[in-house]
Amino acid sequence: MKTGLHLSFLFFVMCNICLNAQTRVQMLDQAITASAVRISRDLPADAKAAVINFSSDSAELNNYVVTELHGAILRNRRIVPVTLTQSQIQNINAEMRFIAKGELTDASAQNIGRLLSAQYLITGTIETSSGNHMMIFNVVETANPKNRFQYTAAVDLNNQFLSAQPSQPAVSEVKREPTVTEVKISHTNNSFNNGGRYTFKAAVEGTDKPPQDVTWSVMGQASEKTVISNKGVLTISGDEISQALTIQATSQFDSNVIGEVTVLIEILPPSKNFLSAEVSIWGVGLRYERSIIDVLTLGANFFWQTVNDTVDVGILATARLFPGNSIFFLELGLGYGYMERNYLYYFIDDWMNEGEILYKTSGFMINPAIGFRFFRETRGFFADIFFSVPFVLGERDLLEGNVDAGFRCGIGLGGAW
Repeated sequence: MKTGLHLSFLFFVMCNICLNAQTRVQMLDQAITASAVRISRDLPADAKAAVINFSSDSAELNNYVVTELHGAILRNRRIVPVTLTQSQIQNINAEMRFIAKGELTDASAQNIGRLLSAQYLITGTIETSSGNHMMIFNVVETANPKNRFQYTAAVDLNNQFLSAQPSQPAVSEVKREPTVTEVKISHTNNSFNNGGRYTFKAAVEGTDKPPQDVTWSVMGQASEKTVISNKGVLTISGDEISQALTIQATSQFDSNVIGEVTVLIEILPPSKNFLSAEVSIWGVGLRYERSIIDVLTLGANFFWQTVNDTVDVGILATARLFPGNSIFFLELGLGYGYMERNYLYYFIDDWMNEGEILYKTSGFMINPAIGFRFFRETRGFFADIFFSVPFVLGERDLLEGNVDAGFRCGIGLGGAW
């Protein structure tokens, strides 16, 4: 009889010890760590588990519990925690939007499991009764959602999270990876011609500040000299015959996202070399140019001499060459010219004398020149700056010799049609 009473008393004491052990209030971090150990112990080794949701009246508490539980499972190293991407978080939120207290339905568990490639999903909540807080974790097997496990712990929140405003359930706080949704190409050009250079810009759009680096390419060109640089500068060759080009910008962060724009090309005949004639009198010249192809060019030249008191007049036929279709040109003028200038002479004897004499030279004129053409297009307005050294081979008066030379520079303005 006494033995029976002793056994009954011992059973009563053990039950109270177990009950007190289960309802013992723990600090929040201790409860999370203990729950992680129990979950890791109960699930198969190397199983993939994802902490997807925690629900309470505090957004700060939700984020804290999810982050700490994920980290505790990671430190335990017996099962593999799944890290969620931003797009996965958004899909999970949509899936659980109408689920009360984070309790997954069988269908939702299977859908989220396939999305995350996870074998187990972990959700949680805080239940409050008479000022006491019970933290509950639910584990669901995604292949067989009927298999569910629950872990509870009484926690002391230290009033740390109690004053927070009600919020929506939280999901794992993970480092967000940028995403690229679109690449937009822009330019400021009104028209495109062969022989021109044009600048394009690309803007990479997406979430979380995606990198702006792109790879440029051009398609549809007939000439191998039509290219686009890695800075988006398109060079259309002068011999290009294609009437449309497609410009592409591919995101270097996500090569599957490509922006493109198609531009129409106005094919203009190349304008490189000119035959021209010039009449220049007293520092002002009129020029007629005609390119070897069918482009008409008219212009006026204005120049001045840098040798003191030099005047040259000429009627010249000139040929002009633009090497490599550049803005730099070489020119040679041949014709009849006239030059006059003052000559300062000295006569030295017992008295030092000096004087000037005006002499003239006329005859065959050679006028080599170099220069630059600005605003140069095949057609349209242009401006030249040129430098030349005219020579006159002929007869001098008053002085001996038959060669005279000067130096002049000037500006030419005109247009091409």
